Amino acid sequence: MKIDSKFLATVERLEKLDKEFLVEDVSDENNGKDGHWSHNNKIKLWSVGRATGELLRETVLIKKPQVVLELGTSAGYSSIWIASALPEGGKLFTVEISPQKIEMAQQSFAEAGLTESIVQIKGNILDVLESWDKMVDMVFIDADKHEYLEYLRKIEPHLNHGAVIIADNMTNFAEYVNDYREYLSNNKDYSNEFLEIEDGLLISTYK
Repeated sequence: MKIDSKFLATVERLEKLDKEFLVEDVSDENNGKDGHWSHNNKIKLWSVGRATGELLRETVLIKKPQVVLELGTSAGYSSIWIASALPEGGKLFTVEISPQKIEMAQQSFAEAGLTESIVQIKGNILDVLESWDKMVDMVFIDADKHEYLEYLRKIEPHLNHGAVIIADNMTNFAEYVNDYREYLSNNKDYSNEFLEIEDGLLISTYK
């Protein structure tokens, strides 16, 4: 499946935006309450790098998932890499709470010509997962790092056999995701592979 010029133009615009977008001095009392996960009192888009985007796309091409769940949309960078490779009839459901980021992502999806393949869900991820009722073939986790394990526990009843879970930030936010990694490494229902790509990825397959 070839990547077209509209997709590449959107990728390049979002890569530039990711470098430029920054809100500083977020107060502790407001930290995260507006729907942005912030670190050191700064809000960024926190988009994955291109190598991670390419890996996500390659995974979709190989696994051919019909239902993909993305936890944390931001401006839609990782979303378009995933959606660009979906098989016919496949859908990406992507969850985000920030109205500003949802609007950014909506623009990105339209620019890349991928709107029909993506369902945007506004809300707190844990709340959304509480009422989630679809079986899932692939999950990409890139949201509140200290909530990764809770996300997984809520998703587990909805994982199809062979479902792939890819979690970002295993290296640069390692202290927040230790419980997630420990849970998976001690769980016989999963096989795991750690990749030292950019911020560190853990790829887990539900057996």
